[in-house]
Amino acid sequence: MKKQGLVLLGAALLAGMAAFALAEETTMKGWVTEAHCGAKGAAANHKACGDKCVKGGAKVAFYDETTKKTTDFDADCQKPMESMMAQEVTLSGVTMKDGMVHAAKAEPVAKK
Repeated sequence: MKKQGLVLLGAALLAGMAAFALAEETTMKGWVTEAHCGAKGAAANHKACGDKCVKGGAKVAFYDETTKKTTDFDADCQKPMESMMAQEVTLSGVTMKDGMVHAAKAEPVAKK
């Protein structure tokens, strides 16, 4: 019984550590938006609406143009990415933490 409990405890610890493990660093291109509007906010004309939603409690998020998915930025990135609302950006050194995006670097995409 004790061995079984230790095995379960060890498995739980490994699963917990895996949840906090960082995914492979990548580069993604997409839009800074917010969770309320999501993909609809992936446009330069969304700034006023996005700012209003964030002030109302919505999380700053990233719309990935490749996967067509919107993912919230983690707590560390909320304020810095808020200043880039409604901008198309390239995120470098992106890692996944608990299902959220953590951006090490974000640069606006040059306008065409």
